[in-house]
Amino acid sequence: MRICYQTLTTDRLILRRPLFSDAADVFRCLSDEGVCRYIDVDRHRTLADSESFLKRLIQEDRAGIGTEWMIEEKNGKRVIGII
Repeated sequence: MRICYQTLTTDRLILRRPLFSDAADVFRCLSDEGVCRYIDVDRHRTLADSESFLKRLIQEDRAGIGTEWMIEEKNGKRVIGII
């Protein structure tokens, strides 16, 4: 079954597909021990970890099986989380 989703926008946030250019923001989030304590993702120790993670998410999205949304600050234009 192919998963289709659109970009969703609120007054403060944008929920959208992952992009490879999100790597630095994903690393900032997923290298934080406090964040990773509560999620089922190994803590990222290098930017390459985040790039590999995003590559997998993007491949899954293109295959129609991806379900992750990037949470982006509308004003700051930076990813602050993933759901």
